[in-house]
Parts: sequence; C-alpha cells; structure tokens
Amino acid sequence: MGAVLSGQWFGSARGPKRLRAFAASRAAGLQRALQSEVVAMVAEARAQPGGDDLDRGLHSQCLKDFDRADFTVGGAVFAQGEAARAGEPDASKARRDFCDRLRATCRRCSEDPKFAFVASALCSQVTMAHLGTVCFSGPHSYALPGGAVKGSYSVRHLRRNQLCITVRRSARDFTSFALPDGDMHGCHRMSFVEQSAEVVLQAADARGFQALVHALVGVAFARRSDAEAPFWRGGPVVP
Repeated sequence: MGAVLSGQWFGSARGPKRLRAFAASRAAGLQRALQSEVVAMVAEARAQPGGDDLDRGLHSQCLKDFDRADFTVGGAVFAQGEAARAGEPDASKARRDFCDRLRATCRRCSEDPKFAFVASALCSQVTMAHLGTVCFSGPHSYALPGGAVKGSYSVRHLRRNQLCITVRRSARDFTSFALPDGDMHGCHRMSFVEQSAEVVLQAADARGFQALVHALVGVAFARRSDAEAPFWRGGPVVP
C-alpha cells in the first residue's frame, strides 16, 4: 500500500498530508469492499440450508482456511498445520473446538446467527483478497517463493456488540521474488513484506451489521544486497 517514498516528497510541507490522505483513501476502499461483502453474506446466510452440526452457521471459506493459517479465537491459539500433524481423531477435535469457540465469541456480540456467519467470512481469504487489492504491496504486484508467505487471523470480543478481527499476511527470510513480468530477482534476506488490517464488525439493530476498518498497514521492503539502497513501498495507516 502507498507509493514509493522519496526524500523530495517528504521534504515539502504537503508531502506528509498528501500521503496521509492517499493512505486514508485506501483504508476507505477496504472498508467499502468489506461492507459490500457483509451485505452479501447476510443474504447468503438467510439462504443457507443448514449443513451438519459442526459447520452450521459458519462460512465455508473460513472452514477451508482452518489449519492453513494461524487462528487466535478468544485467546485460544490454533496454529497452522497443527491439526494435520496431530492426525485423527485429534484433528477433528481441534476443528470442533475451533468452531465452538468462534461461535461462542460471536454470541458475545450478537445472538443473531447471521452474525457468526458474516464474522467467519471476514476471518478468511475473503478479507485477505481485498487487503491485497488495496495494497500496492499486494500479491498482484509480485510473487514470492512457495512457503514464504504466512497468514494469520485473530478474533476477539471488543465491547458489547463489537467483534475485532485482525488479519495479517507476512513474508520474511526470502531471497528472491518475481515481478509481473515473470523475471526472478534476487534480494537480501532482510527483505520483508507485511500487510495487516484491523476490522471491527458491529451488530446494530436498525442498520444490520457494519464493518469498520480501524487500522491498515501495507509495507514492502526489498534489498538486493548490503551495498545497494533498499526499495521501500508503503507505510502504516491509522485512519
């Protein structure tokens, strides 16, 4: 997210103000995209046939992403790959615990079953895809070696009718990347990429559910060698 930052731009009085305005517009874009998803998910939840006892009330993408990323739900940690390494029957138990805890955390905000469905959709690749789109450091701008990128989701009750969902995609310790032209470029191991967003899902009686983006970060830092100057894109946003 953001643009290439130069000394000249920051040297002018308008530079920081323009950067903040540009960054805030990206955060607003993410909020609009997620609110559209919320509206669509509420309609989808109404049409759900039910599913089995384990999966009922949760979005299918969230269930697919379980064990493919790190999840922290109400303080309980479900590490990536942990269920698969445990094997059956422990894997099924971990999935059941995850679903039960996610539903219980959502019920602290709203008894409406659609709330859990919408919240589970947002703590999945649904949000990750929109996060990548609004960030200039998104995966549409580069490709990294397999296994370099890690995803994580954190879900916690914030206050009364508000649920806080933090999503993060990060990559470190990679030594090469590819740009859209397909050519591979070597880089120093200190290079890193990180994107994160803090989204508050709020239940409101009259207006349904609202997705509010409280913080957004998109950073890409690449350095080819110790002798060369780094290339840095992006920056933090706190609207």
